[in-house]
Amino acid sequence: MKAAVLNDLAASLKGCPFCGGPAKLGPMPGNKSWWTVQCVDWHCGGRNWAMDEPEKAVEAWNRRAEGGAT
Repeated sequence: MKAAVLNDLAASLKGCPFCGGPAKLGPMPGNKSWWTVQCVDWHCGGRNWAMDEPEKAVEAWNRRAEGGAT
């Protein structure tokens, strides 16, 4: 997958539905053909299920309800 496409997908990520923090897209450790999105705040630990395409991982992450601290 082209870096520009991955950058566009990463830029389209919504905040974490659990804490409102930023999220990142990346390949799953140990299996680079599966993709996951996770909250960058290690205190939160929010993540989605691994998907076989980065577009699917971003779509699943962005489909979840908005959350965050108030």
